[in-house]
Amino acid sequence: ALNNLAYLYAHVEPQRLPVALELANRAVVLSPQNSHYLETRGQIFLLLERWTAAIEDLSLALNGLPDNESEIHQALALALGRIGQSEQAQLHAEAAKRGSTNHNPHLLPFRGGLSE
Repeated sequence: ALNNLAYLYAHVEPQRLPVALELANRAVVLSPQNSHYLETRGQIFLLLERWTAAIEDLSLALNGLPDNESEIHQALALALGRIGQSEQAQLHAEAAKRGSTNHNPHLLPFRGGLSE
């Protein structure tokens, strides 16, 4: 329920991103490996322009959500582009267009350490 509410607060007008993030954080605390929760929080971070946090959550969510793969790749392409990782951003943009890339060896896992 927390994840669904977080999604609604983030995507239905009027957006309430701080509330959405708080709900998403609570959901992730309850189930830290849940790819759906990580993807929702990653998308909220994207809307908040917290690029590094978005990349971290979306990268973790990617493997667990093959049905949302294209959308996650598209979000990763945007966030990576915003932090200057244009080569990785391009690879994710291409993956989004193809609709699937679970096994693309050129898509490196994000290791963090960059400023937002």
